[in-house]
Amino acid sequence: MNRSTKSKAAAGFTLIELLVVIAIIAILAAILFPVFAQAREKARQTSCLSNMKQIGLAFVQYVQDYDETYTGMGSLADPVNGGTTNFVPYDGLVMPYIKSDKVFQCPSDDEYDRTPASTFGYQDGSYKAKGALRSYQYVGQLNTVQAGGTDTNTGIGGAYTVPFVGHAMADVDATSETILLVEGWTKYAASASYLSSLSSSAFVGCDTWKLAGRRLKSTAAEDQLPTGCAGALGLSTTPGHAGGANYAMADGSVKRLSWGTVRKNDFYLFKLRKPVNTLAP
Repeated sequence: MNRSTKSKAAAGFTLIELLVVIAIIAILAAILFPVFAQAREKARQTSCLSNMKQIGLAFVQYVQDYDETYTGMGSLADPVNGGTTNFVPYDGLVMPYIKSDKVFQCPSDDEYDRTPASTFGYQDGSYKAKGALRSYQYVGQLNTVQAGGTDTNTGIGGAYTVPFVGHAMADVDATSETILLVEGWTKYAASASYLSSLSSSAFVGCDTWKLAGRRLKSTAAEDQLPTGCAGALGLSTTPGHAGGANYAMADGSVKRLSWGTVRKNDFYLFKLRKPVNTLAP
């Protein structure tokens, strides 16, 4: 009996089939990787919003415990230079209500725990309160009036004069629409005379506030600092996340606002006394 044997070719992919599979995988990766990155950033944004909410609520508790008044400037011993400093930032004052300094770090902040500069102060937290710079070389107090009753809050800021006393909650026209905490800060080089285009509102020294898109004075060029104010350290609100940034308001609530909304409403959002009744759309 003759047996016929058939040789069976080993199963497998041809080169063309392998190339097609690789091409499909590459296309899927190109589509999905940005989606995964966006999902991670969305998670970081949510975590940041939660952090700011905790800090905002800490402010509310502080206000309730201190005669309906926001944090001003505390006086503590200076462990670096000796003596006493009048420049205790907001985080040191609200820390008893938070307990963890990790709350002050935005997950998207790559410069957290930055090295201090030689001539300017620095902050190792991601959220800049109205006047909060974690530094003894303090440059401005955004939510205060000068002791003695002189109002220094013509925009969102104060002056170099100390001591500072926090504003009362009653001083705020609309606590839910007045920004208390922002993301980001800006330092201007001593030789610089122009503000960063990313800054919405920045302290430029000389007790002068520049609101982006508006001239400092009628004789100054757009975004140019007044004479003698170069080299100032400024607070600003920058797009901390895709499409916008998180903000804590004076009532402890938190909001995500687009860059365009902040630019359009800077005079409204950053002022205690509102020049208009509502936010511009």
